[in-house]
Amino acid sequence: MFSKKAASALCLGLLLVATPVLGQRTPLRNGWNLFTPEQDVEFGSALAQQADATLNWSYDSTADDYIRSLGLQLTEFAPGYKYPYEFRIFQDSSIQSFALPGGVIYVSSGLMLAAQSEPQLAGVLSHQIGLVVARHGT
Repeated sequence: MFSKKAASALCLGLLLVATPVLGQRTPLRNGWNLFTPEQDVEFGSALAQQADATLNWSYDSTADDYIRSLGLQLTEFAPGYKYPYEFRIFQDSSIQSFALPGGVIYVSSGLMLAAQSEPQLAGVLSHQIGLVVARHGT
């Protein structure tokens, strides 16, 4: 069996290895931004009106409901300001997505078809949510 010294050394070694894992994550901080989150929402709404006028929309209510539900589940974990997130699918065979300031997130029908699993789609949506949270649009 282990001696007390060996057991103590083993516990100390495990503690040293586990400490970084148990430590808190580095807090994320946005850079300086001239706009308020409320202005992000206003700016994003104006841009969304322009995008809505030019994009061809999906009329698949099942897909629309699905992307909205998945996206809103993910936003529950988004830190910071609680933006009024919206998720929209547009008809395009290419694989793309983009986020506007204030929380309007667009996904192409090509991306929806190319995603092989819900976690892949959730990863794309999470990335776009992260861009909104980090306020990359402004």
